[in-house]
Amino acid sequence: MASLIGIIILNYFSGKETLRLYQKIESFQDESLRKLVVDNSADATENELLRRSIPSEDLVLAGKNLGYAGGNNLGIRLLVTDSEIRTIVLINPDVELKENIFHALGQKLLQNNDLAAIGPRLCLKGERNKIFSDGGLLHFKRFFYPGHLHAKMNPSQVVSKNLNRDIGYVNGSFFMIRVSALEAIGLLNEKFFLYFEETEWCHRAKTLGWQVASDTTVTAYQDISNNGVVYEYYMTRNHFLFHYLYYKKGLPRLALHYLKHILIYVFSQEINSSKKWPFLLARIKGIVKGLMNS
Repeated sequence: MASLIGIIILNYFSGKETLRLYQKIESFQDESLRKLVVDNSADATENELLRRSIPSEDLVLAGKNLGYAGGNNLGIRLLVTDSEIRTIVLINPDVELKENIFHALGQKLLQNNDLAAIGPRLCLKGERNKIFSDGGLLHFKRFFYPGHLHAKMNPSQVVSKNLNRDIGYVNGSFFMIRVSALEAIGLLNEKFFLYFEETEWCHRAKTLGWQVASDTTVTAYQDISNNGVVYEYYMTRNHFLFHYLYYKKGLPRLALHYLKHILIYVFSQEINSSKKWPFLLARIKGIVKGLMNS
């Protein structure tokens, strides 16, 4: 019998997408997939929508918004109590699956003893011939800013490694973790709350001698999020927090880098002021909070 795979779908006001993904996984009729929906919304309407369609043993109501890290950690703590679960997948509600790819990834992960985490190739839902990401990159010369490998490229244009270890992190939208690695590496860092959590976890794993990889032989599909002020605030704040944890001496240069770009943005005539000032305020708040947290 194949080893059990725990699957956490984290919901935050995305009930219809969460149900669609849950029901898709149900349609695989695979008893070795243990599903768990964690609802971060703390909203009565959202709670009821999920309760009507998801068995109580597969649903956890967090009671408040714990963030990506906190909500997934809640699910991980529950799943690891089952000793038969050897891998756990964190998957976003907007991910679309055409087939059951969980075991293909799980086998690669467990066959390579140095791997802490693995992810599939992610292509765009709306443009299936375009790659969203073949894994995350951390650009040292760009202050460890994250990026996506092969973004917007056609898969036919890419010379793919079936198992690509040359990545900085596994994308958090489909993130399979080896349970035994969690004992050495720990859970997601809840200080990040939103964005950068999977990046930091994978980087922490690498500092402890583990590797992470993407498997381009299997594909899932996802949307591109519309990034607003919440994204700008947390990405900026967490960029500083990541630097504090792993590259403290780079913090002054990072602050100067952000301030330079803020000044460029302030004096730009090409950006609508109604968009400019909320964006700038979010970034400034992120810088201040990031420096305070560090």
